Amino acid sequence: MSSEATASEDSWNIVREKVLERDDRECKFCGMTDEEHGEKHGRGLDVHHVIPEKDGGEDVAENLAALCRSCHSTMEKLHAKALGQIVQTGDDRP
Repeated sequence: MSSEATASEDSWNIVREKVLERDDRECKFCGMTDEEHGEKHGRGLDVHHVIPEKDGGEDVAENLAALCRSCHSTMEKLHAKALGQIVQTGDDRP
């Protein structure tokens, strides 16, 4: 692994930890704790990009939220569905 990749992972881990601390180590939607999530899913809470990276979202705390696996999946599906509807309608309202 290159030192650049390692630095990027280290940076992500620092931001991720800050987001988990800010969100009290609970899913922002359902309230599942990081500990409960670990027991149920064998890993800690996810950190979700509010604006996805592919859409220009950054790895900054203001664009991230702690979510459980279930809520994260729901958010990803809702985002894709909403984006699809916007593109289909061609709605150009402000």
